[in-house]
Amino acid sequence: MGKRVKLKHKVSRRALQIEGESSFMVLGNAKKLESQGKRIIHLEIGEPDFVTPENIREAAIRALREGETHYTPTPGMFELRKAIAEKTMQDFGVEVSLEDVSVTLGSKEAIFAALASIVEDGDEVIYPNPGYPAYESGVRFFGGKPIPVRLKEENEFRMLPEDVNELVSQKTKAIIINSPENPTGSVLSKEDVKGIVEIAKDAGAYVISDEIYRYIIYDGLKHYSPIQFDENLENTIIIDGFSKYYAMTGWRLGYIITPKHLTEAIQLVLNLVTACPSSFVQIGGIEALKNGMDA
Repeated sequence: MGKRVKLKHKVSRRALQIEGESSFMVLGNAKKLESQGKRIIHLEIGEPDFVTPENIREAAIRALREGETHYTPTPGMFELRKAIAEKTMQDFGVEVSLEDVSVTLGSKEAIFAALASIVEDGDEVIYPNPGYPAYESGVRFFGGKPIPVRLKEENEFRMLPEDVNELVSQKTKAIIINSPENPTGSVLSKEDVKGIVEIAKDAGAYVISDEIYRYIIYDGLKHYSPIQFDENLENTIIIDGFSKYYAMTGWRLGYIITPKHLTEAIQLVLNLVTACPSSFVQIGGIEALKNGMDA
């Protein structure tokens, strides 16, 4: 045998440049203090203040008892994907094929899959700042360059089309929008969303719309989705899930709706990362969409 090479204890550059979600670190510390008898008011994480509705919990329990504990297809159960497509039609008046709906382990995996499928080294992705940490970290992880839009108080922290347009370049691959926005709570107007969609089309870029908070909206404001202005779903990627509205944060159930030309790549990424979502969790999702929270 030749001389043994000493193991290089080195962490990859990709891993080192990930900036973790600090809210989860704070949550861990808060839970530790609670275990010591301290009273904690939780403001660190986007967690609804109620438990998953009983009918949804019972659907998952029933599924477990009936043996729904096996693999499902990578993009998710047919019935859940169909329900998501129908809900999209109901909410936005836009028809999407269930073939282009992929179920994910929370909306964060959907963000990961979207970026993995479109970002090449050096590509620029425009995103709101302050914003959800996964946007910037995800873009960097896949070799892209995150380009922040500074949200300003005088604009109600909205991501204005004119501010986005100033940052667009030949390297722009995608524009991420999040409305209602985490953490500011800002809501994009119809004109804001439509304007950003037009900018993306002119630039040959995608719009990635993170809509996880779309039901948590107040003061007479209304949520608008880019899918309403890109009905053929040519350059729009929709990310959503069950965590916030149905208080299913711990279930890890989300989904992504993609342009047809991107669907296969998305599903290959999901197959590589997690193979498929949990079967009984998906059945809880079907119950949520079919019967809501009052059954």
